[in-house]
Parts: sequence; structure tokens; C-alpha cells
Amino acid sequence: MRRPWLALLLVVLMCQALYAQLGDLRLSLSGRGSYTTSSKLFYNPDSPSPTVRAQHLPFEDIFGWGIELRIQRAQDSYFLSLSADVLSTVARQNQLIALTNPPQVLPVREGLVAIPIELGLNTFVPIGSDKVRLFMGGGVGIYYAERILQVAGVNASRKNRPVSFGIHVVSGVEYQIIPRFALKADVRFRDPEISTINRFDQQSTVFNGKVISFPRGDMKTKINLDGLNFGIGVVVEVL
Repeated sequence: MRRPWLALLLVVLMCQALYAQLGDLRLSLSGRGSYTTSSKLFYNPDSPSPTVRAQHLPFEDIFGWGIELRIQRAQDSYFLSLSADVLSTVARQNQLIALTNPPQVLPVREGLVAIPIELGLNTFVPIGSDKVRLFMGGGVGIYYAERILQVAGVNASRKNRPVSFGIHVVSGVEYQIIPRFALKADVRFRDPEISTINRFDQQSTVFNGKVISFPRGDMKTKINLDGLNFGIGVVVEVL
């Protein structure tokens, strides 16, 4: 899951073999920068209390990058896509930490890393232009997300495989600059929920001359990638 480009490389090789047999497939690659409006980290996802269960840390203005492979037959207006994005955000601040014994203000580094891998079926919408093309579609996805947490220099490492499945929808526009090369802008919506488990690597540390004790148990949280994802990039037809 940490190397989504391996899946894309495998598909490229398979498509090249298929292209050699059929001869009428178009293969395109695209790269994009992205901006996600928001995501949420829920601290107590298993609490019986709806109020406690809804408590969360919001993450906003998440930037990332991604790549996409497209397969299309020359005579069709629809195409298959396989994409992989990497999204990450980290906040650093001093805050009162109740997890430690005793509670006190400590430097905290907290954030998330997410890797959506999505397979979609999309179609171009005819608008009577050879240079401008609109497209829309959707599909399924595998979503990996990891919580980043460090308190007073001590990491809380991941202890599970935080993977979930879900669906996505996408729409966008392309503008052809020259043959086989176009600019692209799109917007995606996805709403997966990924359960994560972290545990502090150390039981205690010394900070400002004081011994800080950390909880020994697992900390279960839930990451919800519910924000709109805006992207801009280029598309290159390679076959």
C-alpha cells in the first residue's frame, strides 16, 4: 500500500500486451496535484455515547499528488481509469495533553497520511468541441489512511492495517493543447471511514526535567476522508 505506483506499472504492462493483440486501444497517463477541503479524525469511534463518538479533530486544506492510468478503445466515448493519490497533512503545536501522567502542555505533532487507489468507469460528454472535453464517472476504491501522532518527541506507531473500501464519483474538463497532450481539472468526492490503531513506542520520557508517562494500551481512532478533492494536471496519450 505504500507503493501504489507498483499497481499502475503492472496494469501498464498488461495493457501493452493487450494493445499488441487488439491494436485499437488508447492508453493515457496523467499526473495531478490535488487539494482536499477537509477530513476528520474521530477520537472515540466505539463509544456508546453519540456525543463522545462525534468528537473529532478536523483537518483542512490537505494537499497531495496523484497519477492515473486510462484505457479506452478508439471508437468508444467511455474509458476505464486506475488512479492513486497521496494525501498528507501534519500540524505542530503545544497543547494540554490528558493522555500523559500528569496532564500538561507538551509539543504535539499530529496529522494523517492517506492513499486512495480507485478504479473507475468514466464517459466523455459530447459538447461539440474537439479541444474541450467534459467527463464524468465513478467507481470503487481501496483506501489506506494512517494517523500521525508524536508527543514530546515520542511516536505513537501504527499497529494495524488501516484499509477500507468505498466508492467515489468524479467530474472534470480537459483542454487539448497539442495532439496527445491536454490539461485537466477535476473534482472528486469520496467518503471512506478507516479505523486506525496506534500505540506509543515508549512508556515514558523526560521533558523539561520531568518524567512523562504514556498510556500502554492501544488508541483506536477513525479517519473520515469526507472532503471534496480538487485536482489539476496533465494528460499524455502514450499509445
